[in-house]
Formats: sequence, structure tokens, C-alpha cells
Amino acid sequence: MDNPCIWRFTMQGEIEAVRLEICRLKLHGGDIDELGGIIDEIGFAIAHPDAEGPFGKRLRYTTALEIAMEQATRTHLRIAAMLVDAGASLEKRDHWGDTPLQSAAKSNFYTLVERMLSAGANPHTTGGGSTLWTPLHDAAWRGWEGIVALLLKADPSTTLAVDASGRTPEDSATAFRHFHIAKMIHDA
Repeated sequence: MDNPCIWRFTMQGEIEAVRLEICRLKLHGGDIDELGGIIDEIGFAIAHPDAEGPFGKRLRYTTALEIAMEQATRTHLRIAAMLVDAGASLEKRDHWGDTPLQSAAKSNFYTLVERMLSAGANPHTTGGGSTLWTPLHDAAWRGWEGIVALLLKADPSTTLAVDASGRTPEDSATAFRHFHIAKMIHDA
């Protein structure tokens, strides 16, 4: 069943409409991440990679979770949290090749990172591109102390990850003069 409204609801931050669609989806036993053009067969919104958005901008979203995180308003982040709680895939990659955890860590979305880790997101996944950075590399490089603490608590062995240049997350923190974060990583 086609339901083009849900994509628009997510883009516009219509939290109650998204909540209703999630409930409806759960009732019908659908897969929250199943792609099928713009809309999956249950009616949950997903933007097609070639969809055209406002001002002729090409939308490269692959899931409703990505849409919500990309918008980054308080309401959209609540929608993203609802999608995580509803079982949205935490391994599906966005148009940059990043997982939702990687994107949330890059953006310093503490509550989402915490929720994703609790839901089983893999902190060892590497982002898109050629860097092979883990969420810990990204958070350390940016100086996001809270995110680093969450990732270390979830799995201290992420400190051993090496990127494409042979650098660890501790090296990334040190290179950008986040010495307190480098110490946190070293001590983990």
C-alpha cells in the first residue's frame, strides 16, 4: 500500500503521525527498513535515493531514521529515537556509507548514541569512505567527550581499532589536541 505522507511527516517532524505509522506498522508485522522505491509495502516512509527535494536538491536518504537524524531538530531527534525503539536497522548504511551509530556519533547526539548502543548497534563498524574510522575515531577527532565515554563503556576494545592510515582513536584525539580524550581512551 502506497503512503507518500509518511516520508513528508518524517521530513516535517510530525511526531504524532510518525508514531501512528510505527504503531500501524507493528500491528501488521512489517519491516521498518524494507525499501521499495519511496514507500515500502506496509506504508512506512523511505525516500528514494533519487527523490528530488526542496529547491531541486537531490535527496539521498535511504531510511526514515536517516531522514530524522539529518534534519537534527529536537523533534526530529525524538522521531529518530522512536524509530530506534521501533526496531529500525542500526546496520543499514546511509548515502555516505555510514551506519546510524556512526552518524549519531559524528553529530554528538548523545541520547541517540546511548539508545543505539543499548539496542545493539555495533561500535566496531567503520564509516563510509576510505578512512575506515569507527564511531570512536570520529568522536575522538571531534572532541565529543560524552560520546567517547559511551563508546568506551559499551566496548573498550574499540580503542584498538586502526584506520586506513594506521591511526588509533587515541592518535586521532591527540592529533587534534584533545588530550583529555586521548587519556580517556588510553586508560580504558
